[in-house]
Amino acid sequence: KNSVLNLSKVDDTNVTDLDFGCGWMAAKPGSPSIDIDLSAASFDSNGRFLAMTYFGNKNGVKGVTSVFGDNTTGEDSTKRYKGKTTSDDEMLAIDFSKIESSVEKVVIFANIYSASSRGQHFGQMKNAYVNVYVNGFDKVSEFKLENFDKVTGVILVEFYPRTKTFKTIGKGKDISSVSLAERGYNALMN
Repeated sequence: KNSVLNLSKVDDTNVTDLDFGCGWMAAKPGSPSIDIDLSAASFDSNGRFLAMTYFGNKNGVKGVTSVFGDNTTGEDSTKRYKGKTTSDDEMLAIDFSKIESSVEKVVIFANIYSASSRGQHFGQMKNAYVNVYVNGFDKVSEFKLENFDKVTGVILVEFYPRTKTFKTIGKGKDISSVSLAERGYNALMN
């Protein structure tokens, strides 16, 4: 938490892309399936909301793509991505070269779809995670989402495209991805 990783070079390799893979097992016995969504919101230097990438807007932030779409159950499904097999249920891909110059930071977060109306939170999950990968599948960080008991969302990282750095946040919060991010960076982070 609150560590900064410079992605200019990891293990003497020029880092050109960053991926976030989210996976989870079906909810604990007796509870309905839980739908985790992985999203990215971009902000300018004044903290104003610019765009959002998520399952309903797969290319909202230029350079950030929702790769697999929306998995609503967490059921095991193996996919091919960048020439490798993955069991990640949802994935966001960031291509550094395509991020617009007006973007100061991109915030990556996970939230449970319709959590409040279903009475769901991350503490009800089993093996829920978000992995951070560079250049395909070199894992550099991991978040265990079930550690965020009683909250419906987790702000994972802030990514700074100009400096190719990201800061781990790991802050649990009751968030609705689109509505909160659209109010600006401070509304999302406080």
